[in-house]
Amino acid sequence: MNKKPLFLGLFLIFLVRSALFSLDFGGILSQNLKPENSSAQGDHVDVAYSAKISPWASLVLPNNLFLYLSVSFSAKYELEKWKPVFEADRFEITWNPRSDIFAEAGRFRYTDPLGIVADGLFDGAAVSLSLGESLLSLKAFYTGLLYKKTANIMMSRRDALDYADAAWYWAPPRTFISAVYTIPGLISWRDTLTAGFIGQFDLRDGDRLHTQYLTLQYLISPLDVLSFNLGGVFGLAQEEGADPAYNYALSLRGDWSLPTRMDDQFSLRLRYASGLGDGAQGAFTPISNISQSSVFSADFSGLMALSWIFTLRPLEDLSIVKESSFLMRTDLATFTAEGLDPLSESHLLGLELYLSLIWTPFSDLGLSAGGGVFFPLPESAFYSDTPPKWNVSLGVILSF
Repeated sequence: MNKKPLFLGLFLIFLVRSALFSLDFGGILSQNLKPENSSAQGDHVDVAYSAKISPWASLVLPNNLFLYLSVSFSAKYELEKWKPVFEADRFEITWNPRSDIFAEAGRFRYTDPLGIVADGLFDGAAVSLSLGESLLSLKAFYTGLLYKKTANIMMSRRDALDYADAAWYWAPPRTFISAVYTIPGLISWRDTLTAGFIGQFDLRDGDRLHTQYLTLQYLISPLDVLSFNLGGVFGLAQEEGADPAYNYALSLRGDWSLPTRMDDQFSLRLRYASGLGDGAQGAFTPISNISQSSVFSADFSGLMALSWIFTLRPLEDLSIVKESSFLMRTDLATFTAEGLDPLSESHLLGLELYLSLIWTPFSDLGLSAGGGVFFPLPESAFYSDTPPKWNVSLGVILSF
C-alpha cells in the first residue's frame, strides 16, 4: 500500500487548518420545566417542559473573516401535547478589514438602542463605521424566514391569526431598516447620545401595517457607582384603509452599584407605551412582542411598568435577582388579558413579585430557578374575584 498520498492528504489538512483558518465547535443542551396556573379562576395548573440541543461551529478565516453557524432541535410539551421544532438559530459571517469598519451578514442578533422596538435574531446585513469618536450603524433585515414563536412578531391582527395557526411555521413577512448614530462625550466623557431611525414595512398583500420609529437615548454616569439610561421613541403607523397615527414610548432607568464585595446593584426602571388617544394618537406598536413582566406576560402596548430590581451576588458563581413591578394600562382599549372586566374604567392592573437565581458551579454548567406571583390590585381593571397568577421555572444549561 502506498502511504504517500494518505500522508500528503493529512499534511495538507493540517497545513490548511493551522495556517489559513481555525475551527472550533461544540454544543449547548438546555432543559426547562415551568408549572403555572392558567385559568381566570386560578384552579388549573399547566406544566410545560422543553428540551433543546444546539450544536455550533465557528471558523476564523483569512482576511479578517469570521463564520459562526448554529442550529437547534427542540421538543416542547405543553397543553398535553409534544411539539418538535427545528430552527436555524444563528449563522453569520463577519468582516473587520480595518479598525473603523465592521460588516456582518446572515442571521444575527439585533436590539434597538432602547430595547423596546425590536429584539431577537433576524436575517439581514449590517455595516458599522467609526467616524472619529462617533459610530454610524446601518442595518437591514427580513423576518419571513424565522420561526414564528421565536421571532414573536405580532404587530397586527393578521400576525396574531398566523401565530395561532398550529400548522403555520413562519413569522410574518416584514422587512425593516435601522440607522443609528452614537456620539460619545457629548458634554463630558461620562455621557453618550444615541439617535436612531427604524422603518418597518409589511410585505403582504392587503391589510398591511407599516411603522416608523425615531429613537433618542442619553446615557450618563455622574458617579462611578451611579448611571442613568434615558430615552424615548416617537412612532408613526400606517394601517391600510386607516388614517396615519402617531404613538410614543418612554424608557427611563437608573442603576446604583452598591458598596458590597460583589458590586451588587439596585435598579429603578420606568417604561411607558402610549395607548389609543384623542385625534391621531394611536397605541405604540413595536416590531417584537417584548413582555414587560415574567408572570403576567404584559405586552408593551398601552402599558406602563414601574420596576425596582435588586441584583445580588452572595457568591462569585451565584446571582440572585429580586424584581417587583407595578403595572397600569395607559388607555381602556389597547391592553387585553384574561380576567379583565370590559366595563371597568380603572387603569390599575396589579403588582408582580419575581425572584430568580442563577448558579454556575462550573464554566460549562448553569442552573437556574425562578418563581413569582402577579396580584391584581383592589379596584383594578380585573374582575374582583380574579385570583393571583403564578409560575415557577427550573432550568439546566450544559455546554460541551
